[in-house]
Amino acid sequence: MMSAALLAVGAAPAAATHNAPGPSLVTSFDSPTFAESLAADRHGNLYAAVTNWDTESGQVVRIAPGGDQAPFGEALEGGMVTGLAFDQTGDLYVGFVSFYSDTASGVYRVGTHGAPAQVLSLGPESFPNGLAFHAGYL
Repeated sequence: MMSAALLAVGAAPAAATHNAPGPSLVTSFDSPTFAESLAADRHGNLYAAVTNWDTESGQVVRIAPGGDQAPFGEALEGGMVTGLAFDQTGDLYVGFVSFYSDTASGVYRVGTHGAPAQVLSLGPESFPNGLAFHAGYL
């Protein structure tokens, strides 16, 4: 089984008379991984929140415009990574759902160096997803 990240490009307004191109395959992830969310940076890279069910760890993966994948930051162990969002300065944030009581669910800032930094701790029954920034607030 394979999960895929799709990117819709060239969407036309409803009143347009020409055919808009459909979605196109950007990259894929082999089972047992699950790609949950996508975010784009200023350079045309996509970022996917990818969870490996066998290792119970989540990793942000950077996807170059040509489809090449590379891990971004360190993995979060013991749970599932969910929603992604960039803030106004270009920092990337990811939701994390813990499978175990000794690891905190919440929102983490992920960077190229060092461990993800928790910026928001949430209760054990929470499922942070659909992250977005508005006027500087998450």
